[in-house]
Amino acid sequence: MAQERPLGAVAAALEQAARQNGTASYIRACPGGVRRIYLNPSGWQQLRGVEGVLSSRANTLEICHIGTADANHTLGMFNRQAIHVQYRTGTSNWRLRRWGDGSLRPSGNKLYSGIIQLTPSEAQRMQEQLDRGFAAQGDELSAGPSWERGNLGQAYGRSFNCVSFFSEMPLGDHGEPLWQILGLPHSYSGNPRALMNALETQANDRVVGICVYGPALPDFATDPNGNKLGF
Repeated sequence: MAQERPLGAVAAALEQAARQNGTASYIRACPGGVRRIYLNPSGWQQLRGVEGVLSSRANTLEICHIGTADANHTLGMFNRQAIHVQYRTGTSNWRLRRWGDGSLRPSGNKLYSGIIQLTPSEAQRMQEQLDRGFAAQGDELSAGPSWERGNLGQAYGRSFNCVSFFSEMPLGDHGEPLWQILGLPHSYSGNPRALMNALETQANDRVVGICVYGPALPDFATDPNGNKLGF
């Protein structure tokens, strides 16, 4: 039986913040000795507590997904930069866009998150990738009605969708994509829900936490061995 590993710095800080702010949380022992913190932040104080830990200096990437039946889209939060890629309907023209200002607000809707710890060098490459994309595509006001000006595919030298933009991003010291860094079997390209499930059930200890933002769930901690990303 694998020996349980100690919590990493980010998970330990999230656990402390949860205690201070009354956030529903627990530590789950996963296969292979991996231990993750599970959180259900609800309300301004609890959200700000998580935000304070996952700051612009934490080198963390959250892979997020709206927890409604009709949602099927991957979002990202890298060092509090809320980013995703979208395409213009009827075209293959993609743009890198921001979906928020990095501060979540209380909501009655769930937002699922897998919290990934990057190394400083991986985080630097992630920032460089984002900077390259924003620079290459230019201002959205000059992109044209079908986003025909500004080519992210050329900027990155690869094709992608809302999932593989993140999961296939080459962040490792030897160009390894994120999915390999996380120990996943493949990139889950084009399947946002499957990626979220895999972050909870198959990823290695780089996934330090699972978060369900939104409404307070009274039964959140009643089954500490059950999966919480409801797809």
